[in-house]
Amino acid sequence: MVGRKPKHRALMVTEDHQLVDVGLDVDAASLSDHRAGRSWGLVPGAVIPQHRTRKPYLLVCPRCNGPYNPRTGKWAAFDPDEVRRIAAQCCDKQRADLPRLAAQELSASMLRLVVAGLLILIGIAILIARLPL
Repeated sequence: MVGRKPKHRALMVTEDHQLVDVGLDVDAASLSDHRAGRSWGLVPGAVIPQHRTRKPYLLVCPRCNGPYNPRTGKWAAFDPDEVRRIAAQCCDKQRADLPRLAAQELSASMLRLVVAGLLILIGIAILIARLPL
């Protein structure tokens, strides 16, 4: 069974300037919204505690590739070398997970095959038991 990815809370600034509370998947050095096909890099110091609750949030915008950084007062931007490094890190992790995922898929398909075979055998046994001698 594949483990679930950890989530991080984020406040997304929409096109009409509203704040929407979203839970984004934490990938290697980034937060990802797989439904929208977007990803934002994790920037040190960009976590903002929500007023009165102290819950950690990131402020993200669909038009930026980094969250708002309150220390600099700007939307964080990445240089292309940093983006390539993060992408290579993600690819290496996925490549390392491939043998484990393949073994899990093989065991799951074998289990389905065994269960289907047992159900067919039980069906045949029931049919044979009902035949008149």
